[in-house]
Amino acid sequence: MGHPFPRVSVWETATASRGLTDVEGAAHWLLERWPAKVRRPRSYRPALKACLAALDGSGTVDRARSALVKAAADADILDRA
Repeated sequence: MGHPFPRVSVWETATASRGLTDVEGAAHWLLERWPAKVRRPRSYRPALKACLAALDGSGTVDRARSALVKAAADADILDRA
């Protein structure tokens, strides 16, 4: 029982991107894999909360994905290619 969503690509380094395709992976990435040299924008915490809410059923997958995209875009690590 996963929580899939359309792929979101984020830059982990200047040359390596990662594709996130579900809420579980997005939450893990936000908590454990956010690039150390990238400052977390104000939208980071709402993105994490949205992912956790989707996992516990109090939020939606679409909201989690949208919040993830916003956080990555705000941090300038969204791979738009």
